[in-house]
Amino acid sequence: NRKNLFLTDNTGDLLKVDISNRNITYNGPMNFYLMFLRQYFAIFFGFIYYFLIFKYSRKYKVNRVFYLAPLIGISISVINNVFGFPQNTFDPTRADTFKTFYFSFLIILSFSFVVSQFFQDKRKKGLYLIVYFLVIFFILGFPKANNDEFDFKISENNKYSLTCNLNSMFLKNTLFETSNVDCPSLDKIVCDEDIFRDNNSFYLVNSENSFKEVTEYDQCIDLINMGYRYDNEMLSLKNFPLFNFMTYILFIMSIIYAFIKNNEK
Repeated sequence: NRKNLFLTDNTGDLLKVDISNRNITYNGPMNFYLMFLRQYFAIFFGFIYYFLIFKYSRKYKVNRVFYLAPLIGISISVINNVFGFPQNTFDPTRADTFKTFYFSFLIILSFSFVVSQFFQDKRKKGLYLIVYFLVIFFILGFPKANNDEFDFKISENNKYSLTCNLNSMFLKNTLFETSNVDCPSLDKIVCDEDIFRDNNSFYLVNSENSFKEVTEYDQCIDLINMGYRYDNEMLSLKNFPLFNFMTYILFIMSIIYAFIKNNEK
């Protein structure tokens, strides 16, 4: 839902600033590349970040493992996706397991160490903070566009979220269109009348693992009131995620180790 900050038109004006609509119209040379300005900023600062982690890892060898933590995450991702160890989860049609999301906590750890070096210079610390926040806000998509359809879709998806009530507190203060921000009751979610219009059926289960086939809307409401719930295998943990758990423990231990080392100086 990003707002297009830079625009082009056929008016012939080289540069035009529209304060009310919060955009800048530019019709000069290379105006096409302004459409990708956010991506260019992100790539540029990405190169700077990786340059700094290599620089600081050579300069501060005691904390080298923390500066190079993203490379550890990348290596684990490559091993898992290419060699299928410890479990083959790679889908070649999507390749979503290569996303940095899966080792983002290692990037956060490394980024924290990099930023701490900038804060060593007390005279320029304020300037660094201002530049950083301005660039990050721009990359994230501010200013935002007023899009009622987009707000409606977010509100609709939130209704089926496990954290609907918590999310609604933030959505009511951030979305432009908030009339659809609410959390339906369990019977409205499970007993959707559209399901029964085509004579479809499904099963509900209670705490005693007693299953009931539901074929009518009124029957569904009665069973929900009796404590029956939808049998969702996605919420059940079949295998303990040992590898993920060990990675998390390693992350916590790294923070504790870094804290102790810094206090010893």
